[in-house]
Amino acid sequence: MVFKKYAQYYDSLYKEKNYAKECVLVSNTIRQYSEGKTIVDLGCGTGTHARILTGMGYDVIGIDQSANMIKQARLKTPDIKFIEGDITTFKLEKPVDIAVSLFHVVSYLTTIKKLDDFLQCVHKNIKNKGLLIFDVWCGHGVLTDPPTIRKKHIKDSVFRVATPKVNLGDQTVAITYTIEDGKKTIKETHIMRYFFKQELEMLLNNNGFDLVEITTLKPGTWNMYIVAVKR
Repeated sequence: MVFKKYAQYYDSLYKEKNYAKECVLVSNTIRQYSEGKTIVDLGCGTGTHARILTGMGYDVIGIDQSANMIKQARLKTPDIKFIEGDITTFKLEKPVDIAVSLFHVVSYLTTIKKLDDFLQCVHKNIKNKGLLIFDVWCGHGVLTDPPTIRKKHIKDSVFRVATPKVNLGDQTVAITYTIEDGKKTIKETHIMRYFFKQELEMLLNNNGFDLVEITTLKPGTWNMYIVAVKR
């Protein structure tokens, strides 16, 4: 399972990520299409998006399949409900207004079966006309600006090396993360899928959603932001 030993380094790795800006974007999107206030954060990680959205007045539940990530989320923000669970099979006590899945969590769903399961599960757990907001890796960005080996300083003498391998046939990138922490070495391979607009529109339509917005910030970007409404 990904994000096992890797989880302990997660917040240090992404300490410069602008979570607040992303939450403002999500809140603006919600206000544009909905008056809803209840959110399920799918693939919530250590709970930073959930914490910020809660501070903005939303009622948030976080779900992640990594026990270690959920443990950290609960320690950081004990007043939010965090659930260890699979985003393709979860079941809430009652439907919510909005499902949010940020930081390319959906790109970890690398098969059509998993994507269908995810969309059908979300469909069951949000209200009629409810919103689904998520981001994924953009195929045009990955193909025009291919991934390269990258090294990142985490803290002190701790470093991470990311070694990618693109599989054009499966529309995936396998990234092997190697973390050097003193005498300790940790390795995890994360397989990510990249998407194109037409297939996302088809997948959403086939699973009871209407695509209302799809955005790439600039040509060549790896990020694609999607908003859909439950039919």
